[in-house]
Formats: sequence, structure tokens, C-alpha cells
Amino acid sequence: MAPAASSIFWPALFMTPVLRTARLTLRPLKLEDAPALFAYRRNADAMRYWDWPPQETIEDVQRIIRAHAKPIGNGTVYWWVVALADKDPAIGECDLSEIDLHHKHAEVGFLFHPDLGARDTPTRRCRP
Repeated sequence: MAPAASSIFWPALFMTPVLRTARLTLRPLKLEDAPALFAYRRNADAMRYWDWPPQETIEDVQRIIRAHAKPIGNGTVYWWVVALADKDPAIGECDLSEIDLHHKHAEVGFLFHPDLGARDTPTRRCRP
């Protein structure tokens, strides 16, 4: 599985796999994903439990992505876009952070567009 090229995350893209289930594709985040992420990251309800406040512009989302370039590049953070298919826009995102190899734990975060509705929760979406 060859990763998509993106200048700010090179060489981390070689370490971040594309993950596919019957329902979803999780692919490495690209700066070009900012507009799709902004569609739900501007929503206060969607961002209620996330570690960033709602974003006001696409440029805010791009700044956050750029701010994560170093930890993504050195493999201490993995950030995937969740889409229905490889080329589709993001309907959500998933990250793996606070990675501690010594203690063998990490934090997993999911953030999905609220328009998916309660019937289509992240837990259901991520089942194989």
C-alpha cells in the first residue's frame, strides 16, 4: 500500500498505513484535507470533547495540521482521515497520540461529522 505524497509529512507517510474495512478507508492526513475537516471542526458540538476549540477558518485547520507535522514525521502521532473510499472527502478523523512504547499504551481519538447522526456512531463505523 503506497501512501499518498505530501511534502510536510514526508517520510512519515511511509510509516502510516492505509487501513481499509468493508465500510471505510483510513488514510494518512494531507494538508489538502483541511476543507473537508473544516466542515465539522467548525461545529462546537462536534469539537466538545476534542483537544482543540472549534476552528473559524480553513486556514485554522491548516495551521493545526502543520503544527502536527513534526510529531507525525517522527512517528509519535498518527493521524488518519476517515472516508468512505480512498478518494472520498473526509467524514471524520482518527488519531493515535501520546504513544508510549515503554509502557505500551497510547490515546486514540475519533472525530466524526455530526451529520452522520446517532445511528452511525464512530464505534459502528469502525467495526470490520
